[in-house]
Amino acid sequence: MVPFYVGKMLGAIAKAHGYLIAKDEGLVLALHDGLIEHSVLDEETETVLLGWNELSGVEVDHGRLKSTLKIGFCDAESARELPGSDDGSMVVQVQPRYREELDELVVRIQRFLAGHRDLDVDAILGDVNDFLDGI
Repeated sequence: MVPFYVGKMLGAIAKAHGYLIAKDEGLVLALHDGLIEHSVLDEETETVLLGWNELSGVEVDHGRLKSTLKIGFCDAESARELPGSDDGSMVVQVQPRYREELDELVVRIQRFLAGHRDLDVDAILGDVNDFLDGI
């Protein structure tokens, strides 16, 4: 589970923020609009499941102040309603302290896109425990 934000400017304004989770069914985005940070368990959380067959790939770019993840879609229409989407892709930013988790997520996404399924229950439980420790 990797926290992300979309559209942050001048350190204060964010269009949306949330979490990315790779599951057997696809990439899950747990989203909140606006500035106020919420729990991923909040009833106002919008959850979007992007099936693996909808995604064309991912690209990550690590900068000094943030990492950027570009999620490509097979069909540009699939991305149109998502925050940070443009030209058939969605771009999200991740804080540098989550760089290692982002790299692990990208590897998992690439494995899923290649047809592999993740049956590492210990890793999944570790992600859940890490998240719950952060609450």
